[in-house]
Amino acid sequence: MRFNGQLSEWNDDRGFGFALVPGQAERVFVHIKAFEGNPRRPEVHDMLTFETSAGPKGLVAKRIRHARTEEKAQPVRASGRRAFIIDWAVTAVLVPLQIFAVSELQLPLWKWALLPLAALWAFVAFNWDKGAARRNERRVSEANLLLLSIPGWIGAVAAQQLFRHKSSKHSFYYKFRAIGVIQIGVITWLLWRGF
Repeated sequence: MRFNGQLSEWNDDRGFGFALVPGQAERVFVHIKAFEGNPRRPEVHDMLTFETSAGPKGLVAKRIRHARTEEKAQPVRASGRRAFIIDWAVTAVLVPLQIFAVSELQLPLWKWALLPLAALWAFVAFNWDKGAARRNERRVSEANLLLLSIPGWIGAVAAQQLFRHKSSKHSFYYKFRAIGVIQIGVITWLLWRGF
């Protein structure tokens, strides 16, 4: 028997969560590998259809599909695209500030290469994580992606837009933007103080 349920919790890094079925008190365990075909990554509030079986700790969903009536990916992605305007505005301020700060420090020429290398590293990490998500393999943690975004902001923004990765997950991109804005504030303050 198939049930309709809503994803109430989801840990994207670990690939599992829980769904609630209307009229039932017990949560149903949902694992990424139980999805049929090659679905998009689940998100909280997604409507799902699935069968259940008894597991060691309760009900387990199997043969999971996204419910046809739930196509919220389009509006979420649309708002994600609009969000890039803010990210590129932050980039337009942050990157020149980074370059100016490095030049003010009068660093050797080889140290200038650290900014583009950090951007490349962040770009590759986002691409790797997107591929791992599609292949259901071990992912790069969100904390590491955010950490790489500090020196490699422009690479992270480009990867998010190009690969549409982490571009619709609000909890991630709010933290991501905060990192960019905080960097602008810190670099401006350091330059104003004269290092």
